[in-house]
Amino acid sequence: MHPQFATAPFYGAFPFSLPATFVNETTVLGIPALWSGVNLIANTAANCAPKVFDGFAEVEGTFVDKPAHHLTPYEFYSETVSQLVLNGNSFQFIIWRDNGFEIDSLVPMPADTTVRLVDGYPVFEWQGNEFSADQVIHLRGLTQPGSPKGVGVIEAHRRGLGIVIDQQQLQSATLRTGGTPSVVIEMPVNASNWNADNAATAQTAWVDSFAGAQKRPAMVPQGTNVTTLGLSAVDMEFLASRAFSVAEVAMMLGLDAMDLNATISGEAQTYQNLETRETARMKRIAPWFQRIEQKFNEYLAPTQRAKFISERQLRTDTKARYESYNIALEAGFLTVNEVRELEGRPPLQEQAA
Repeated sequence: MHPQFATAPFYGAFPFSLPATFVNETTVLGIPALWSGVNLIANTAANCAPKVFDGFAEVEGTFVDKPAHHLTPYEFYSETVSQLVLNGNSFQFIIWRDNGFEIDSLVPMPADTTVRLVDGYPVFEWQGNEFSADQVIHLRGLTQPGSPKGVGVIEAHRRGLGIVIDQQQLQSATLRTGGTPSVVIEMPVNASNWNADNAATAQTAWVDSFAGAQKRPAMVPQGTNVTTLGLSAVDMEFLASRAFSVAEVAMMLGLDAMDLNATISGEAQTYQNLETRETARMKRIAPWFQRIEQKFNEYLAPTQRAKFISERQLRTDTKARYESYNIALEAGFLTVNEVRELEGRPPLQEQAA
């Protein structure tokens, strides 16, 4: 790791507060739907980690294969894309090879690195240190005209995410402490011997015996009537709002609610098969790939290009793959050895004439 960043802590987006809510990278990742969505996007990118091609030939040994010495390729691309999604920016300090024109490796910089334009060129600053454009790769998400930095989901949806956090905390507390009991116990007593002490004793005995995760059958004296209450209106509203929040967070991330295994208003999943669903999801995630590809291409030889391998994410069941291979073989645009390579098998040796 470069010595300037050897002990650098990781910084998220600048905090912003709403009533009863502190919205930053840590708090928004406490929203289950957002955690799931960011992981889905980041892990998909890492699973499809790019390769470099010169024409149709794969080129090995570039920085794209293993961008950071201290991170696996999976870790690097997952971390980079998650930063792009959350904060709108990812900064990578460049370590050049001895020849001065090839990148040896990248060192991730903190998310609170600042950027300003000087004579049209970006100048980066972190903890009083300035870095020129040839020292830093700056990947940006959605960018406003004239702004040197991208906008991430935290900044773009800070108020909406704050409301989700507030709603989650309020409704969780209401569900735990609301005034609607789970059961009603009718004791076999009359008005003359009924008092608060008797009620409290019976209530405590019931809670001690049956509260929590235990599922033991209840044994009560003859004449005692126990009525289980259904979900209250508050409980039902809580469940409905959680489903809506998942769909709203999915929209913030550019995903479909079904990508996070959620539906609203009784909506059902209509994808006919896994391949179709994965293809639709990849189309929504692909713009993140393209931002990285185009930026990395600026640091490769003119005839080379970086490309994420989305086919890794689109592998279908064995039968469907073999059927598609058969079509390709019959049409003549794939050979047997090319098919075997796609399946991770060694090539067949050429048979003697």
